[in-house]
Amino acid sequence: MKKFLILLSLFISVYAIEMNAWADFTPCLPDCENDVWVPDISLPASTIRVTLPGCTTTFVIRYRYRIACNQWYDYYIEGVESTDSPSDINECIRSGYAGNMALFLRAISEGLIIANPANFPPYNVPDCELMWRVLKGACWFRDFVTGIGGGGPNDFEEVLLSSPSDPYTWGAPEFLAPCPSIHCCLEKYRVCRTEQGLDITLTDYQPPMDPECADTQLPTFNCVPVCGSIYHR
Repeated sequence: MKKFLILLSLFISVYAIEMNAWADFTPCLPDCENDVWVPDISLPASTIRVTLPGCTTTFVIRYRYRIACNQWYDYYIEGVESTDSPSDINECIRSGYAGNMALFLRAISEGLIIANPANFPPYNVPDCELMWRVLKGACWFRDFVTGIGGGGPNDFEEVLLSSPSDPYTWGAPEFLAPCPSIHCCLEKYRVCRTEQGLDITLTDYQPPMDPECADTQLPTFNCVPVCGSIYHR
């Protein structure tokens, strides 16, 4: 019994660390601090479904948006959920994007730009808009939730962690989320409207302070660097 109580205490301590991390988690806001995200960070993010090249299922993107300093058209990606099984994201990353989470998230960014739920410009052919930005965490992890009482590995986490940005309360079979307490990845895009659709070009990115995620590992998170790793390495 004593050994069981010690193990239980260690288990609770580990997840208490992660609970505090999620409690401190807020979306990236690197500049233009008076222009807040929509929805407000106290509320759950908006969601939209997208399909990606090379994958057979749809994914749900959790996002926020803002017009920053009256010039930047910003989207923030808070998470990505599977819609069917707890292996859809992993299978898509493996088969469609050579096992590279950063490539998958770049496709997610472009999928959100194409969907453009905030209705940012350009609106007419052949106009271009140079002031698009997509922000996300610089380090991400993949996990899954089986539901409370389902006997899965994250049942305890789902009960313990509860905030608008906490992925363990989403109820998705599988998800990608930025590791808490990390630096932002800010990517700039040129978006042009053509007769064939949108032409999307990544023009620049702002490197995070910890590009290799060396300082962001938590007990049960395998934090993977996704900012710059597919552009300038």
